Amino acid sequence: MEQQEEVIKTFYNQEKFSFKAFKKSLWASLRGEALSYVFWIHALIGLCVLFWMDDKVMFLTRYTFFLIQASIVIIPIFLLGHLYFYHSISRGYKFISFRETHLLFHPYQFTFRKAQKIDYKRIRYIQHFHNYTYVIFEHPNNEEDEAATRLVPIEFWRELAQTQQLALIIEQNTGLDEVLLFSIEKDIEDETINIEHNEFNVFLAQHPELELMETTLIENYGEHPLSEKDYAIYPEYKFNLSDDYWGYLSLVEGKVSLSLPHKKYANLVKGFAQELEADYTFIGKF
Repeated sequence: MEQQEEVIKTFYNQEKFSFKAFKKSLWASLRGEALSYVFWIHALIGLCVLFWMDDKVMFLTRYTFFLIQASIVIIPIFLLGHLYFYHSISRGYKFISFRETHLLFHPYQFTFRKAQKIDYKRIRYIQHFHNYTYVIFEHPNNEEDEAATRLVPIEFWRELAQTQQLALIIEQNTGLDEVLLFSIEKDIEDETINIEHNEFNVFLAQHPELELMETTLIENYGEHPLSEKDYAIYPEYKFNLSDDYWGYLSLVEGKVSLSLPHKKYANLVKGFAQELEADYTFIGKF
């Protein structure tokens, strides 16, 4: 039984709740909502309905009271919703526990998520990036799934891969100790549309300054050979920003991911997004 298995190693999330970080995340979310065309369309519809229902003399007063009443209800809901998002998504898992036959991803208790149990025999491969790691595995019904974490160092993943005879794919460090991560994606009527490879190839042809990097290192400790068809590989491109700084770009599952060293280069993201006829989002600082 699970409770009888020896715990090999546990990695805890040492990041404590930061009101400053929460406030910064909340402000970024509010700016995103304020710039959303959906928000302004709904506000305009409400304005038109009230204008049609009331005479012009009482309109401004009624509309002001309507906004006050709506804010009393909406603001607490928005704050609680963002607090849940901050804990369940931004902070990831509470701890990762490695047992004899499986590992467990433990979420924070109030996120209403169950611990994710992954048997070592069902792991297809482990893919390590600069500051996080994906564990790609299969459910008993052979459906593929993944779990990601920043808590476990590469040295332990390598040790686990050797012990359990797994494949470890390392996307080598770009050289940036701390990056600002942006995502460019198409969003049509609240539905995300993938940026196709042919669109991305046209974009690459228009930017000869983008240099393809050989960043993938495969360490296969399993019995069977691993080909590129067996795992997701995302070619990464670098581009020079100045004598001392580089930016990094890749197409990941229909979205363009960009890593920049400083916010002063963020205007490049806007330009790239316009060329791809897409929107961009600031993901965070890593």
